[in-house]
Amino acid sequence: MNSLPEIESTYRSQLQETQQRIASAKQQIYRIALLRISVFAGGVVATVYAWPLGAVVVVPVMLLFLVAFLYLVKVHNRCFYRKTTSKESGSQCAGVAGTWLRLFSIQCGRRVY
Repeated sequence: MNSLPEIESTYRSQLQETQQRIASAKQQIYRIALLRISVFAGGVVATVYAWPLGAVVVVPVMLLFLVAFLYLVKVHNRCFYRKTTSKESGSQCAGVAGTWLRLFSIQCGRRVY
């Protein structure tokens, strides 16, 4: 059977890895959000400048930016899902770590708060 410090270090390392994944997902979400805003603004500017050239140019420009924007929305949603699942995993890991620490501390005669 593993000792209390080994179990504690295992769960703390898993919790730390989960927190790092959450931080990474937050950064990625922020970058994608900025990119979405940039693509939208670029699409508006490109459409305004292409307007005098007629529908032959405006429609492909609008479609190009629309497809790019929708793709970024899809990627953004995937990142939110990954962040949510990482948070759930982290909270479960923290709960299990606390439970194990309390159980082993009771068996060892120590109290952990």
